[in-house]
Amino acid sequence: MNRRSQQKHTSQLAHHSSAEPGQVDNVNAVSRSVEFVSYSGPLPPPEVLRQFEEIIPGSAERIFSQFEAQSTHRRRMEATAISSGAFSQKLGTISGALIGLLGVGGGVWLSHDGKSLAGLSTLFSTLAVLVGTYLYKRHQQDNERAEKNKPSSPQAK
Repeated sequence: MNRRSQQKHTSQLAHHSSAEPGQVDNVNAVSRSVEFVSYSGPLPPPEVLRQFEEIIPGSAERIFSQFEAQSTHRRRMEATAISSGAFSQKLGTISGALIGLLGVGGGVWLSHDGKSLAGLSTLFSTLAVLVGTYLYKRHQQDNERAEKNKPSSPQAK
């Protein structure tokens, strides 16, 4: 999306001589004009592209090529971030399941081996850690969701 703003400022300074009526008045005038043009967005407005093309033939094509290359790169990076995030999430789930199975299995084995106090404490501590991890992650997701749904404050102009 392009947003274009223009500002023009012209000032004139004049010095008048103090001439008597009927005499020629000398006027020294200085005029200064300043124009500020800006745009935002991935591509400049069409009139600016035309000016670039007039000055440097082929420059508009190069600008579009750079824009397309940057867009392709950004999409690839987003796809990589999404796939690596999904992989990390799967790996975390599998690791948590294995740790949980080992803890519960170890607790059951200890209890079966006649060490009921050690077995029960291993079993319940493993379950407590798994439930605590689940609740913590759920709390983080709720906070992120609330942050995304929170209306953004209007920007100061």
